[in-house]
Amino acid sequence: MPTTTPNFGWSVPVSTDLVKDGAVAIETLGDAIDARFGNLATYPNQIVNVVSGVSRPLPFAISAGIATPSWSSQTTTTVTVTFAASRFTQGPMIVLTNVSAVGSLIGSTYRALSITSSSFTISATAVASATATGACEWIAVQMTSASATG
Repeated sequence: MPTTTPNFGWSVPVSTDLVKDGAVAIETLGDAIDARFGNLATYPNQIVNVVSGVSRPLPFAISAGIATPSWSSQTTTTVTVTFAASRFTQGPMIVLTNVSAVGSLIGSTYRALSITSSSFTISATAVASATATGACEWIAVQMTSASATG
């Protein structure tokens, strides 16, 4: 007589079950696991969870990289960053850090604009008069309702 797992209620065989029913028990368990963790094609390389019939990454999604905007003489320039397909389900929180620069870029500023689930734009402004290239590290994080508050 099969029993169920304590956390998800998946049907699993017990040691007294007949061996001839093992394939059916494993298939039933595999189907239950597959249904619980959703469609990995929708969220490649991520653990997913099915919430109300919708596959969601869990408990968060994250992406990071470096953008290298270039500008000359106290102008503002933009660079668009595109996330991996289906990484986020909404616009994530973006953190930018000025890590290095060539030229006189003391006081340079970076801002994240137009944040969506698929991309965002970095606006880079140099206060000093110079032709320069900056390096801006970025990290994007989306917490889901399954995550703790804060």
